[in-house]
Amino acid sequence: PTTRSFEIRLHAGFEPSSVTVNGARVDRDGDEGWRYDREGGVIRLCVTEGADRKRDVGVRVSKQKGRGE
Repeated sequence: PTTRSFEIRLHAGFEPSSVTVNGARVDRDGDEGWRYDREGGVIRLCVTEGADRKRDVGVRVSKQKGRGE
């Protein structure tokens, strides 16, 4: 296949204010978006990898200041 998709699970314990992949903001609850499982404290992020598969995938999760601190 030219591309493949995978899911990243981050055990963060907080709901993020934003999520980016390779510097691009990712929508919440989209097909290639993220969801937060409040009960488990887990961020689930769907990512599609390009055909070259030679690039690292950089994920940044931002926490809104003042929440959960």
